[in-house]
Amino acid sequence: MRFLAKAIITGTAQKFLRDFDVGILRQRLLTDEDGLGWRVLLHFLGDIPGINSGSVIHQLANLKASGDYARLIAEVEQEIAAEAIQFG
Repeated sequence: MRFLAKAIITGTAQKFLRDFDVGILRQRLLTDEDGLGWRVLLHFLGDIPGINSGSVIHQLANLKASGDYARLIAEVEQEIAAEAIQFG
């Protein structure tokens, strides 16, 4: 999720999320409590054996309920800001 969130925020996700509008995903990720959404995560992780809509929905709900989802997104935003400063 961290990799995908960073790719969406920085605009580099289009190469592996061709079926989605990355601009809309970025807006949802940063402003909407739905965030990435299970469909995006399932599309990204779909080739991994054992990954299905039920498992993605369940794990995403766990992340959100625990507060870890918001923490991960905040960490990704901080990482991007630090890289912007570092690489100017």
